[in-house]
Amino acid sequence: MRAFLAIISCVRDQRRGCHDAIRRTYLRLGAGLLPHKFYMGADAEREYPDEIQLAAGDGYNETYQKNNGIVRDFLRTDYTHLIMGDVDTYFCIERLLLCGFDTHDYTGRRCAEGHAGGGNGYCLSRRAVEILRDHPLIGCSYNDLELGTILRDHGVHVWDRSDIFLSHIPTSWPVNAVSAHLGTGTGTWDPQRLIDFHSLALTPH
Repeated sequence: MRAFLAIISCVRDQRRGCHDAIRRTYLRLGAGLLPHKFYMGADAEREYPDEIQLAAGDGYNETYQKNNGIVRDFLRTDYTHLIMGDVDTYFCIERLLLCGFDTHDYTGRRCAEGHAGGGNGYCLSRRAVEILRDHPLIGCSYNDLELGTILRDHGVHVWDRSDIFLSHIPTSWPVNAVSAHLGTGTGTWDPQRLIDFHSLALTPH
């Protein structure tokens, strides 16, 4: 297995320090284990080698365009699995790579509608990514919901790991958890919260 992490971002998140917060926390902790890139829209400017400027809109309603761009970029590589996350997703990379997602096409925290929640992060096999290339998102719904619906319509269902992809901000970091969605709403994210949470993640309970 050769996995790759794509972090969906925008120029606003870049400028307010979200990328630096992630580099200083879980990426540093998992250094060398998982290649990554931050993906932004056309309004952004690349400042570091791990940042990618896509030919896509940079607003919330254009996130689906970034998804499509990430799919195309991923399939130009020889990676076998794509891990997707947002700037308010915290990953424990070492545990994530051992959780078994490589034996499934689509892994994450299953929402009521049947898709994996985007804020918690989710994992896709190359086969699943190829389906998304052939049937790209068109922005008709929430990004993660539309993606999950496309996959479901082509026979790919999410392997529900709600036990380790957390949907809440834990007061202690469970020993088996691989991710947590730390955000509380669109446009309200403060990257300092990820830095603060990092200290908690370093002392699992």
